[in-house]
Amino acid sequence: MKTTPLFCSVCRGELTGKYLYNHWGENAHPQHQGHKTHQCSACHRFLSSATQQGLQYGDGRIICGLCQITAVTETNSIVHSRQRVINTLKSVGFEYIPDYISITLSDQRRLNQRLKKSRHANSHGLTKTVEKSVNGEVQYREHSIFILYGLPRLVFEGVLAHEFLHVWLNEHPNTRERSPQETEGFCNLATALIYQQEETPLSLYLHQRMHEDTDPIYGGGYRLQNQLTDAATCTL
Repeated sequence: MKTTPLFCSVCRGELTGKYLYNHWGENAHPQHQGHKTHQCSACHRFLSSATQQGLQYGDGRIICGLCQITAVTETNSIVHSRQRVINTLKSVGFEYIPDYISITLSDQRRLNQRLKKSRHANSHGLTKTVEKSVNGEVQYREHSIFILYGLPRLVFEGVLAHEFLHVWLNEHPNTRERSPQETEGFCNLATALIYQQEETPLSLYLHQRMHEDTDPIYGGGYRLQNQLTDAATCTL
């Protein structure tokens, strides 16, 4: 029985031997003209005419033309996304998100430096909270959020929602110390909420990746917190 040939999504040539594939149903040669086949750092599509090619940022990341359309690169975009995320969190009971939070876009290298991670790490966001005390008592807290530059709007808002819950947790200190898995898993519930609001191919893909994430802290923590939330809902 003759099999149907597969064709490369990038060059349209027939595929033989080993080839790449992704969630979007695309297949591609591992290399083109001696160079590694590029994938979008946000959606992981292969860069091709179908994705309107792409753009490489100064920190080495490559984003496809589809994701570039909504990429958050300016302060004005942050303002609109900030309000959408706050409204979403308030709708599920997170009433107090301070108005004075600083939100700064950062390239991958600087973000990894702030997180004290390898320069090759794929980090997306960081929340820094500084407590201001008088006579040993906390009077107020200053929050700064740093998010990776140039993320498509949906990814940016997912990261921002995650970091806002870090702020919320810092504003509501618990006598019981939380593990990193509990903390990051809880904050990832906000990211999932953002993705669930938009029924688009990208939102469905991003949400699926959260469920499949093998990282024990972020992926495992999210699945655990999601199960606890579902159980609480069923009990109610």
